[in-house]
Amino acid sequence: MRIKPEEVLSILGLDCVLYDTTPIRHLAIDSRYLIEPSSTLFIALSGHRQKGSHYIPDVVDRGVRNILVSKSETAHHGTQNVNFYEVENVLDALHQLITSQRNNYSIPVIGITGSNGKTIIKEWLYF
Repeated sequence: MRIKPEEVLSILGLDCVLYDTTPIRHLAIDSRYLIEPSSTLFIALSGHRQKGSHYIPDVVDRGVRNILVSKSETAHHGTQNVNFYEVENVLDALHQLITSQRNNYSIPVIGITGSNGKTIIKEWLYF
């Protein structure tokens, strides 16, 4: 994936100030597994037990400069040089971003499900 922060604003229909224009190459929903923080969009998803917004200070300290967060969970006062994409529903916004990226390709999508054999089937298909 490679998307510019300006494109994220356009796709999500947002109008906000961008502090960093580094292209986004990775998406992360788990703060423990950041590959390249400076080019990662952290998706602050919330569930029954966790709120993704609680991890914002940690990912910012680790170098993340793009964060997708719910307007109702915005808690980034004093955070500088970070692009916050504040939306009503984070999951819906993630779907919009993925749909937009997927529409750039015309190759077929194959879904592999089940409890056994997914990895080997994926590898066979790759070869």
